Amino acid sequence: MSEGTARSRYPVTVVGAGVIGLTVALTLQRTGRYDVTVIARDIPSLDEETNAQQTSHEWASPWAGAHWRSWATVDDFELQVRNAPEAGVAFAKGVEYFDEPLDCEPWYMIINVPRYLAWLLGQYLAAGGKIVKRTLGHISEAADIVNGRLPIVVNCTALGARSLGGVDDKNMYPVRGQTLLVNAPHIDVTVTRISKNSTNLSYVIPRGDGTVILGGTRQEHSCDQTASSDLIETLYRQVISENVGFRPARKGGVRFEIQTCGKYMIDQYRCRL
Repeated sequence: MSEGTARSRYPVTVVGAGVIGLTVALTLQRTGRYDVTVIARDIPSLDEETNAQQTSHEWASPWAGAHWRSWATVDDFELQVRNAPEAGVAFAKGVEYFDEPLDCEPWYMIINVPRYLAWLLGQYLAAGGKIVKRTLGHISEAADIVNGRLPIVVNCTALGARSLGGVDDKNMYPVRGQTLLVNAPHIDVTVTRISKNSTNLSYVIPRGDGTVILGGTRQEHSCDQTASSDLIETLYRQVISENVGFRPARKGGVRFEIQTCGKYMIDQYRCRL
């Protein structure tokens, strides 16, 4: 297939505009071989402040801390940090406490997710990608957005996959997390305490802009959107907002499969366990 013209590029529709959906869309669009359209109920803004103020509890990405621990080589991430500091991704020192000692130490990165979403969207649009704000009742509707050839449909709906027609993945369930966002520009280390048998997680995750996420909880199958008032009172003076989000989880782990029903469809969504 030749590259460069819209006629020669194969249509792809990505359903979902969180970190995974936009990353998939950007990666495909940059190849020059695909004409990508993102369809989502919730779409990020090019303004990170707008992303940080979103209120959709079933859209997990903007609520995230987030930090990344890895035992892999750092080449790819280091390239991104050096070439796009505006993406909100940076190396950080990390301290973690586990019930059992680790065989080796990971390395850490902090991710300002509202800023990262704005960066991903900007990169995707600059590459020629298109985005449509729409709520789908059935996954097949994603194919109707594109005129002409039937597109490849990539499902990145996370918790939305539970009720999306044609997917109806009942193995998906929410893991409720409650955090505090505070002003603490002197904090530049991410600290985590992880216990196997606890529904509470203790973590401090700087966002790189002077704000810090303090958390949190891990309540499986909880859909309570109300922030609990049982938080440390001495932190309230520094609180910017109280957040409740839902991590997507799935029995059996990540789903990645290809289905054909006269159309091509790929189901792929990340499940944070």
